[in-house]
Order: sequence, then structure tokens, then C-alpha cells
Amino acid sequence: MNVEQGLKFLAEEMRTRLQPDSEEDAKLVQKGMLLYRQGLVNQLKFESDQVYATVQDVTPVKVRLDLTFFDTSDCGCPNFGICRHRLAVFFAAYAKMSSVSEWIEQWREPFKTKTSATNLGVQRAKDLLKTSGKLEQSYNRWIEAFDESFQTILTPNKIPNPYVLNELFHVYRRRLRASAPLETEWKLLYELIATVFSFQKIIQLTQELEHPDASRYFTPLLDELIEDAEEFIQKLGIQTMPFAFDEFLASMRHDSSQLLENANTFPVERLMLYRLLWTHLFKKKNWREEELANIAGSTEFELIIAEIHQYFLLNRDNEAMEKVKQLGPTSMPFLHYWLELLSAKRDWSRIKPYVEQFIDFSKVHLKDYRSDQQRRHFARAVIQSILPYCREMNQNDLYERALNYLLPYSYAAYDTFLFEAGDFERWCALQAYIGVDLAWIGKERISVLAASSPETLVVLYHQSIQQQVDLKNRQSYREAVRQLKKLRTLYKKLKRLPEWDEFFELLVDKTKRLRAFQEECKRGKLIHD
Repeated sequence: MNVEQGLKFLAEEMRTRLQPDSEEDAKLVQKGMLLYRQGLVNQLKFESDQVYATVQDVTPVKVRLDLTFFDTSDCGCPNFGICRHRLAVFFAAYAKMSSVSEWIEQWREPFKTKTSATNLGVQRAKDLLKTSGKLEQSYNRWIEAFDESFQTILTPNKIPNPYVLNELFHVYRRRLRASAPLETEWKLLYELIATVFSFQKIIQLTQELEHPDASRYFTPLLDELIEDAEEFIQKLGIQTMPFAFDEFLASMRHDSSQLLENANTFPVERLMLYRLLWTHLFKKKNWREEELANIAGSTEFELIIAEIHQYFLLNRDNEAMEKVKQLGPTSMPFLHYWLELLSAKRDWSRIKPYVEQFIDFSKVHLKDYRSDQQRRHFARAVIQSILPYCREMNQNDLYERALNYLLPYSYAAYDTFLFEAGDFERWCALQAYIGVDLAWIGKERISVLAASSPETLVVLYHQSIQQQVDLKNRQSYREAVRQLKKLRTLYKKLKRLPEWDEFFELLVDKTKRLRAFQEECKRGKLIHD
């Protein structure tokens, strides 16, 4: 990377990091610009991808800018990150190839656009309110009003810049809420229909907006709309809905079919909203059967998931599981959702095939995660999902199968499961597999083992003693001697002292070159002169 490319790269990074609507950042840019404009940047020189200079502030400050990795830059002042001195040197260097004033204008442009867009949006919303007021209770009239507001506030002449979308969208939503019915139940239905409509309009807008970072701006809005829809549906669910709602829900059901059309943009979000509506709102059996007939047989992933969901809602679990097996582990997130729904309803009679398939897929899906932290998180999620069913229906074999598949990330749960079951032999094998230090086991468990399964404790002591000796340092030798004494006591309790004598004699012979270990054994009176 040459100097010119490096400065362009740094200019873009500064534009991204410094927020023009942040008072702190605005002051920082102002101070850096003042130092540069006053000619206080001296001895400016370029070396490869580095810029060096001295800034004459209250005291002279030496600055080094790394054009490739700005975070590794240096400044003689005590501040970290972007400081006024680094900015002053950046401006001085940037001035050699381009206009600093233009950079400042471009940096301020999003803030100016946001402010003007918000003000304009608020004004348009006020104008709409003057003419429309409260809307009549008609689905089509509501949709017309939503569409009019969306076009007037968000897309009056052209598609908005992504960085002003959030401000305009919230002006638009305030406008919709201002026209909501006064009755609580009608207001909730109105808000829900407005939310689903807005979700679909945002999806449409993403397809029209050719911007490389569009998803970064749209995803938070879609997530917010899904959360709002869930809240409205939950509130509607705790009250008796009037018969007059049927016509609205039927129209909404028809329009929601668009969620599955051309689902190459935001497929996960689309499916989340689709699943939410059909699970908790569109509950009529004939509606679900009609929907299934419309989407069955597709080869598109999103439509297959929707088909499985309809099978699930219609209690046609065999057909649902056939489709799940065809999709394979890619269906894991959705399989988890269905499993959680059945578990929440305590529908244990249906849940077993979902649990079994979830466990089988988890073994493969675990490998898709790159870090141990992600794998531990996934293992914990699997265990928490299947545990209620396995406990309730005493499915210990199924639970243990999952714990086996998820090792070593399921160690903690597997450790508890085996110990509480009193299966000390396999519990001991698990400790050996993981390589657990005896010190981690805890005094309480050692006491339980000494009373219930001293043979297991003997094995653990043998393993731990060997580990301590292999560390070959004075402290580990002392720990080995301490454990040897406990092991001797165990052998005595088991009336197997000849075995102890034979073991210790072999150990002493094998470690005769480890003088420090021999000394610690003498000090612990295990070896007598």
C-alpha cells in the first residue's frame, strides 16, 4: 500500500469512527483542525505506510500514524485512540493529496441529512395528521393509509440514504400510532397489522436499494418489528378477540403470504415473522391446511421450513420429521424452535422424535462452530432444551446420548449426571478422558467416593500422582507425596497393603533419577534411610 492509498484508507476510517452527531467527536475534530490550521504540525514526513510529525501543543508532542492499522499509531500525549494530535497530523498529511475542507463537509453530511430528514419527516407527519386523523375500522383503509405514509415520509421522491432510514422510519411509525383506534383491542390489532405491513415494505425497500451495507441498516429495524409483533400478538392472546377481527385476520393472512416470496433477502427474519403469525394468530385448521396445500412440494429452503411448520401446527409429526431429515442439520435452529414450543406446552407425547433428531443433528452441527466458546454455548443450549423432557419422562439413555455426542463441551453436565447416578466407574473414566486434576474434584465428592466407591478413588489417586510426578518441579513433587499418603491410607482401609507396597516400590525405582522427588518422599517419611 503506497502513501496515497494509505491516506485514502485512513480518511475513510476516520469518517467511520468519528460520529458527527457526537458532541465529543465534533469537539475533537474541531481541536485537531485548529492545530492544523494554526500551522502547529511540523517535521511532517512519510515512510512507507507511516506518517511522522511533531505537533506544537502546550508542549511538543511526537506523533506516528500507521496508515494500515491506525490502532497501532503512537502519540506522546496520554490519550488513547483518536486524539487531537493524531487528527492534526492526519489533516496535515491528507492536505498533501486532497482537500481537508471537503473531507470535513463529507464527514458532516450524514448528520446534516439526518437532521433535515427528521425535521422534514416530522413536518410531513404533522401534515398527514391534519388531513387524516383517526382511521375508520377497515383493513383496506388501514393498508392504504400505511402505504401513503410510507411513501410520503420514507420515499417521497427517491429511495433514502441508508444512514437516514432509521430516523425517517421512526417518524413514520409515530405517524401511524397517532392514527390508531382508541379502543384497546382494536389498537393492538391496528398496531400489529401496521407492523407486518411495515416489515414487508422494508424488505421491498432493501431490494430496491443498491447499497453494499444495506443489511447493516435494515436488520435492526426488522428485528425491532419482529419484537413488536410478538408483543402485540401476546397482548391480543390474553383477551377475547371480537368476531369482527375475523375479516381483518383473513386479509392479513392473505397478505402475509408475501413473506415467502423471493425470500433471498433476510430469509431468517422473514421466517421468524411467518412462524410467529401462524403459530399464535392464524390458528384455524382450515387456514393452515390451505396454506400447506399452497406451499407443499417446493424445493426452496424457506418454503420447505414453512411446510414443516404447517405439518407441525397440524400435529402431522411424521411428515414434519421426514422433511426435517431431508434438510439435515441446516434445520437445527428451526427444529430447536419446535422442540421449545412442545416443551413449553409440556406436550411430552409428541416431543420424542423432535428430541431424538435434535440430538442426532447436534453431533454434526457442533463441528460447524469455529471456537470452543461457541461450541460450549451450543452444547449448553442443546442440553437445556432436552433436559425438561428427559427428566419428566425419565429418558436417561437419551440424555446421556446427547452428553456423549457433545463431549468435551458437555463435561460439566455429564460429570453431574454420572456422579448423581452413582455410576462412579464411568464417572472416573470421564475424568480420565478430560484429564481432570484431583484437586478440582472437591472434598465433598472425595468423601462420598471414599465411603461409596473407594476403588474409584484409588484409580483417581494413581492418575493424579502420575500427573504430578510428570510435572517435574518441587511443588508438584510435594503434592504427589501428599496424595501418596492418602492413597496408602485407602489401601490400608481396603486391606490391600501388599498392593501398595508393590506399587510404591515400582514408583521409587522408576523415579530414582528424580532426586528432588526422592527427597520429598524421604521428607514425607515414605522412604526411610
